[in-house]
Amino acid sequence: DEAPLNDMYVLDLRTLAWEEHKAGGEECPAPRSFHTAAVGPGGDVMYMFGGCGVEGRLNDLWVLQLAKMQWRRLPSAGAEELRGRGGPCLVATQTAVHVLAGFAGEESSDCWSFDLSSEQWAKAMEGCFRPRSVAPHALLQVDGAPAAVCMFGGEVCASDRGHEGAGGFANDVLVLPLLEGGSRLGSPLCTECWEGGDAPQSRGWTHMANITCADRGRRSGASVDAAKDRESGDEKTAAQEPLHGKSVHRLVLFGGLSGSDENPERLNDTHLIEVELVREGQGRD
Repeated sequence: DEAPLNDMYVLDLRTLAWEEHKAGGEECPAPRSFHTAAVGPGGDVMYMFGGCGVEGRLNDLWVLQLAKMQWRRLPSAGAEELRGRGGPCLVATQTAVHVLAGFAGEESSDCWSFDLSSEQWAKAMEGCFRPRSVAPHALLQVDGAPAAVCMFGGEVCASDRGHEGAGGFANDVLVLPLLEGGSRLGSPLCTECWEGGDAPQSRGWTHMANITCADRGRRSGASVDAAKDRESGDEKTAAQEPLHGKSVHRLVLFGGLSGSDENPERLNDTHLIEVELVREGQGRD
């Protein structure tokens, strides 16, 4: 039975035991699959967006109060504007929830921001990177403050066989700065495709985790280093919103789906990706 579900389980990290939880609330999310969730920076709430429901793709946003295990539905954008989708990237800051890309009948590149104070949606950008879905992604923070969103690859060409096929994938790295305290997304700082050597294979349908952040002092310039200390970046897009200071983030990428419709390949390799954010200037976001 491949029907969508709306059950929820919690893993106790001390005992490594799973337990099913029945969350309450005046309204609870409908059963779905291919949705995305993100925990807020304080660790007290979890946001969930979209996915595929019984009657089609969804564009609803929910927040779960983790202490009380209570759901609340947040205002939705118009379906004509923010199309329902599965496999988007989702990140949450103290001030906003950001939805990036996803599959909405086609691979998409539009990005949206939900202001947690006004509870209003706003379109951040579209067409600034190759459309994609189910891309591994992570929130990068500096001194506890949101700094950027990092995306790796993802599905860039949907399979004619639906979820039974592999489609086409990418292995580029996108870093989108978070501006104004995490309220706004900036233009991508870097798009880089890797070839040869130890470069991660193109893939999607997996996750990426940020494991460390180290401060390497300050210097001028704007760049993004991705693996093996290679510096790259577009001076024009980097200069649009200069960063401040310098921090190095290490992310772990594991497994995923790659290959093609004819030869789909499920992966179990592990890669360590290093992303360097360089910020210049004083007193700017």
